[in-house]
Amino acid sequence: NSGTGVLGAARYTRRLMPGLEVFGQAQLTLDDDDGAYADNDRYMVGGLYQFGNRSSIGAEVSTGDRGEAATLNGEYRLGNDRTIYGSYTTTDDNSEYHPVLNPRSANGWTLGQRSRVSDRLSLFNESQYLKEPNRSGLAHTVGLDFYPGRGWTTGITLQDGELTNENGGRVDRFAVSGRI
Repeated sequence: NSGTGVLGAARYTRRLMPGLEVFGQAQLTLDDDDGAYADNDRYMVGGLYQFGNRSSIGAEVSTGDRGEAATLNGEYRLGNDRTIYGSYTTTDDNSEYHPVLNPRSANGWTLGQRSRVSDRLSLFNESQYLKEPNRSGLAHTVGLDFYPGRGWTTGITLQDGELTNENGGRVDRFAVSGRI
């Protein structure tokens, strides 16, 4: 099956106290390619706790058209301009339409780094490793974030991956994301 979807999302973040912030996010399917792309509406809540000057931990949970997910993440600042980060996500897909790896559940690790190029520009790259008994994959992502003014972020992300689905078939994935 082939289909193209257009998604829109909004996020609200609130700092409750120094070092602790919470957020809520909603994602809606804006265009489903005349039904070829299954709805992917999703609602998420989470939080982040920063301890010390260099480390943070976070968690988030989400639910939507394609199931539930939970993520634990951590970050460590190597210096003023460079950060390394990692996360572990577990999902349970309950939709009739299956995403790229065709999983009923998919677990995966993400490891990456972010570098601040200037006070308005940062660059990141990360790798995602997905592994289940009958399917696996590796995807690489690069992105650019631009900060045009206080409280605003815009950017672009490119992802390229090679995945194996539960039937042993190879899936080549290329994705482009933009955000304002």
